[in-house]
Amino acid sequence: MVWGIHVTSNKRKKKVPSGPCKVKSLKSLRALLKRHGVNYADWGMGYTKTPQELMKEVRLGESLFLIKRGTLRRQARHSQAAITCMVDGVLYELVEDRQVFANGTVRRREGGRSVSEKIQSGESPKAAMIRGIHEELGLVDYTGVGLEREIRRPRRRSNDSAESYPGLAVDHIEFQFSWAMPLEYFCADGYVEVKRRKSTYFVWKVV
Repeated sequence: MVWGIHVTSNKRKKKVPSGPCKVKSLKSLRALLKRHGVNYADWGMGYTKTPQELMKEVRLGESLFLIKRGTLRRQARHSQAAITCMVDGVLYELVEDRQVFANGTVRRREGGRSVSEKIQSGESPKAAMIRGIHEELGLVDYTGVGLEREIRRPRRRSNDSAESYPGLAVDHIEFQFSWAMPLEYFCADGYVEVKRRKSTYFVWKVV
């Protein structure tokens, strides 16, 4: 009689890493990107951002890294506001029209919220939204009066790549607000946020 031999493999399936990933320096950030096959050689061209700008976001707590099923992902929390104003019986909505970069590149915006701001470490969604209105619209004396949270749960969306950081997957967590702007803040010509690399233009459109 021939007895069958059952062979049991001692090999275990390799566990796929997951969870938060800390980055402490620009050097470690570049190493992390390289290790996960993210090519950042062309970052900083056109309207894309540089690794240095991403490292600044990490230090501010605006961006953090997660590994999900072996894939590196950036997570960013945003506060976003839909801003309207009633002028002479006509309802206007503020929209981000375009970004003009120092290198001449123009990035057109379509749809989306009037103002969007990344939430920093230790900052509440409402505080981030007020800061965004200060910085992007120049309304530095605005205290948050009339700013309403639309829904309690943030909206979540994911992409395999972000326009600012091509090739790097991203998870967005978005807190939605609305603000009926009083006439005292209304500027018919719109608003311009000027930064070193770009200027962002906000304009009014009839609803």
